[in-house]
Amino acid sequence: MRKAIILTATGIVDGVIVIEPDSAGGFSHYTIPAGYEMRDAEGAGPGSRWDGVRFTPPSDAAALAAAAALAAAAASASSKMQGLGFSSEELVAMGLIAPPSP
Repeated sequence: MRKAIILTATGIVDGVIVIEPDSAGGFSHYTIPAGYEMRDAEGAGPGSRWDGVRFTPPSDAAALAAAAALAAAAASASSKMQGLGFSSEELVAMGLIAPPSP
């Protein structure tokens, strides 16, 4: 079964998991993190919003903002790794940065 893990305070879907019910038909073998709730994931995906009735997909603006935040975090991580003595070639090999353009 697909289940959405939702940040209760905002209604934003943090992730979607695939989980099978336990022998009693529940999910006692999975602990929902504090501050989150689990719902059937019909129509849900990361970044979707749960309004208590249905899921709505994230807006394009939210998706672009998330992509920009991810890019900034990757750039910061790359800079820190170079500060630890890793070369650009090593960072490319680890998949942390894109190879240089020819």
